[in-house]
Amino acid sequence: MLNFKSYGIVLFCSLFAFTGCIEPKYNLDIKATFDNKAADFFKNLPGIQGSVYNKMPVTVPAKKMEIYKASFSEATIEKDHLLEFTELNTRSSQPRVTYRDIDGFTQDIYLLKYNFSYSDEGSDVENTAVVFISMHYRPMNTDPFVYCTGPGPAYWGLLNDGYISFDSVLIVKKTRNNNYFVKARKAKKKNAFNLLFMPVDFPENPKETKTAFDIAKIVRMEANKVGGNKPLVFDIPVIFNDSKALRFTYIKTITLNN
Repeated sequence: MLNFKSYGIVLFCSLFAFTGCIEPKYNLDIKATFDNKAADFFKNLPGIQGSVYNKMPVTVPAKKMEIYKASFSEATIEKDHLLEFTELNTRSSQPRVTYRDIDGFTQDIYLLKYNFSYSDEGSDVENTAVVFISMHYRPMNTDPFVYCTGPGPAYWGLLNDGYISFDSVLIVKKTRNNNYFVKARKAKKKNAFNLLFMPVDFPENPKETKTAFDIAKIVRMEANKVGGNKPLVFDIPVIFNDSKALRFTYIKTITLNN
């Protein structure tokens, strides 16, 4: 029988889809998209190009977006006198074995932060929104080197007092002319999805590659198979025995051309 820690790893991975590759569905160059097509890629999200948020008028749309990234790669570690196959954050302090190299799959997880305002009964309300999106890659020795299943799980939410509340699941769509965009998936019922990331301490003036923060806890608020109607808490350092398991590093800030 799996203990809670094992359950935690399995369910945690299901949220991020740390899985092997199948045949590619998309060949999306996410870095080029961020640089050249960000406004079109994110145009359906609140506060980017739309004029309404929750039936209220957007007064100040987003003009820029900060990009933070956590990168993962397959690795082998020594644990309890055994070699164990795992995935590690590239910023992890856990030692990888040097006598058994793995040229395996990799994954990048992005947190994309932007600000917008809307009018509520004549008063401007400022919001900080965050997009979570993951990308999966084949091993570097694969020819050609392409994205595997395309984007993994993607979410949208708002930054509250020290935590992100993701309440929308996003899907990536491809147009006939091979352009991509994200949009919210229709929820089957109200409050069907709610995922909290904490603590979240976005820097006021981030500097490239030098600014980082760790997500230490994820709470799945909706009903689940383990806790029933009780929220499920993922204590990241405990589950993975690694305080840097979900370390995000600032990459850059991009402009949204509205």
